Amino acid sequence: LWNCSEAIKDNGLAVLLAECKNGIGSEAIQQFIEGRMTLERLKKPAKYVDGMEDLLFLTEIQKRFQIALVSILPEFYTKKLNLVSFGGIKRAMDHILKVQGINQKVAVVSDGARILLR
Repeated sequence: LWNCSEAIKDNGLAVLLAECKNGIGSEAIQQFIEGRMTLERLKKPAKYVDGMEDLLFLTEIQKRFQIALVSILPEFYTKKLNLVSFGGIKRAMDHILKVQGINQKVAVVSDGARILLR
């Protein structure tokens, strides 16, 4: 998402497809979901916790556009992170067409870490 965020229009939607079979990921995201990390602490940390920059980016970028997730991750987690949750890619595409319109451009990026979209 870091490398592709500039290509997403304001008030648009980014849909992430992630299996998440090993859980939520970083310690900072886990602490945030559990209520042990606040946005205030994130912006002025006393010490670094793994993944703080990802969590800060996620919260800041959501001011520009919405982020959705297609995953086996429980909806409890996605709601805490303010992500829209979809049970499958068809549901995500239906949502995009309904909310963004039938003329909406959709780009599939297979590995966002290895591409830079503008």
